[in-house]
Amino acid sequence: EKIIIVIPAYKAGEYIKDCLDSIASQSYFNANSNYEIILGIDGCVETLEVVKKIRTKYRNLKVFMMESNKGVYITLNTLFSIVREENIIIFNADDIMKLNMVEKIASFILDFDLVRFYCQTFENEIEDRSDIILSRGCLFLKKRVFEMLGGFKPWLCGADLDFIYRAENIFNEKRVIEVLFHYRKHSESLTQSPLTGLKSNIRKNYHRQLSKSF
Repeated sequence: EKIIIVIPAYKAGEYIKDCLDSIASQSYFNANSNYEIILGIDGCVETLEVVKKIRTKYRNLKVFMMESNKGVYITLNTLFSIVREENIIIFNADDIMKLNMVEKIASFILDFDLVRFYCQTFENEIEDRSDIILSRGCLFLKKRVFEMLGGFKPWLCGADLDFIYRAENIFNEKRVIEVLFHYRKHSESLTQSPLTGLKSNIRKNYHRQLSKSF
């Protein structure tokens, strides 16, 4: 079945080539062109200029540019409105897929509405790996899951966790106990920046909303 990889990107010019290279190298796509990469640039001209220079290198890549910076979750909601197929992988523009990531996910897409999996963090080089964590922002889902939940809340951060909470116990979820991608830690990521990081006040406020809702 056709697989769509949706990627929101803001200040990702330094990392986007590594991300796209890892998708192009997927074992599942060796003799298979039944996929699309939908890259949504969140109003960042610098990232767009980098992508313009390298885009012809990649099969089935479509690039969209938001008129201004709206945030990752509004960008995702906008990209989902473009997608017509059911099978969607959300991936980060600064992360790197392992060679078998899509192949592993594809083995579950007929039986599950959601597929979640693990990642291993790194800072400079993949060899500098550290923590293994269950991913929140990168996951596989059917488009009907997105539509039934009304998409992501337009928060600055943390809306992926809210989405997962709302999906729990409603949809058929598979949790793959395996590291499928490398998660890049850097100062401008949502989990690391002072404004939206794990210890930021705005994220704590969102978490309080989660505890009230669930």
